[in-house]
Amino acid sequence: MSFNTLVNASAKCNLLPAINQLSAPSQLSKRTYSKKVKTLDGKSFTLLKKYIDLIRSGKKTVEGRVRTGSFQFAKAGDLVSFYTYQGDRIACRVEKVNNYDTFREMLKNEGVSNCLPDLSNSNIDEAVQIYHSIPNYAEKAKAYGVVALQILVEDPHPIKETKKRKRDVSIDANKKSELNTQNKKPKN
Repeated sequence: MSFNTLVNASAKCNLLPAINQLSAPSQLSKRTYSKKVKTLDGKSFTLLKKYIDLIRSGKKTVEGRVRTGSFQFAKAGDLVSFYTYQGDRIACRVEKVNNYDTFREMLKNEGVSNCLPDLSNSNIDEAVQIYHSIPNYAEKAKAYGVVALQILVEDPHPIKETKKRKRDVSIDANKKSELNTQNKKPKN
């Protein structure tokens, strides 16, 4: 049924006021989606294992990222997790957020040793090169700027909750066959 047919039919049934609230035919079938929450709080992001280890040890206190996506909404108090594809995770609380135009400016103000503790403070050029070696980071930093998250370890070893099924519980093959023979009742 077309929009015009619907309007004509509704006029006969006195539904015209309700139909007139629709401004276009596309609104008849438009789905409503909830808006994305614009926050960094509760999100997880990938990070190299060496940097997770440096955060866990307290040596890396600043995480630098391009100011796009969730990072543009970062604020003090947000809880953020970092993880590796191998399953290592760490949860951190954002203590302070500083915005900069470039990674060089961020590194000068935050200190190379706080952002990349495996480099010396005098090595700003090398530190900038590390950030720019991340695919598209140089271009995105130029377009959107960067954000420095001063972080504090909240949980050094967060465990991701997983539901275990009974059959997921592993039993040694020898014990399994032993259990099977014990559970079998002799037939008389």
